Amino acid sequence: CFTATMAKYGYLYQQIDKEYATVCLKAAAKAWKYLETQPDVKPEQMLYSAAELYRASSDWQYHAYITKNQEAILRGNDTFSLLMGEITYVSTRRKVDKDLCGKMMTSLMEKAEMIATQSRQSDYLVEEKQDEFMDNMTVMSVVDYIITNHEYYTVIENHIHYLLGRNPKGVRAVETMDILDSARMLLYISSITAEKELILSE
Repeated sequence: CFTATMAKYGYLYQQIDKEYATVCLKAAAKAWKYLETQPDVKPEQMLYSAAELYRASSDWQYHAYITKNQEAILRGNDTFSLLMGEITYVSTRRKVDKDLCGKMMTSLMEKAEMIATQSRQSDYLVEEKQDEFMDNMTVMSVVDYIITNHEYYTVIENHIHYLLGRNPKGVRAVETMDILDSARMLLYISSITAEKELILSE
């Protein structure tokens, strides 16, 4: 996450503060070299870092890692890293593997359909598990921007209602989140609002 976040800042700040963007990008590249020496790091975790570094630097080594390990990446079970990596990869303006993008888009679409189906089975029309809840908001928002769908919009709306008080305890969940959940929510919102525009512009 550190590597990916530094690379993301290296990308986002290029037009705002080039010197700061360079510092962030160098930190990300250094962290990547460390990750390469760690045998326990999963391919889908590396995807998130590689996609952000490739988008920010255009260095082909990061794209080569993604294409070389794509089968293991797509089978990965680290939901957070896989989701964030997929969003970054399909939204980059750099040259990408179109077949791999297609597989990632298919995966996102399938997840959206599954979320919509599962949500209908809940009294509150949402997935109530906290971790899955945040993932689902991101998936639905990204997919709804790619193919506007009334059902998907309704699912997103129900999730927002749930966070704002339409839940078993009648509490505003956004006010009871700990700092980690709040940070995750901000990260997901950045994907929903910023990355979707890049997808649309392509």
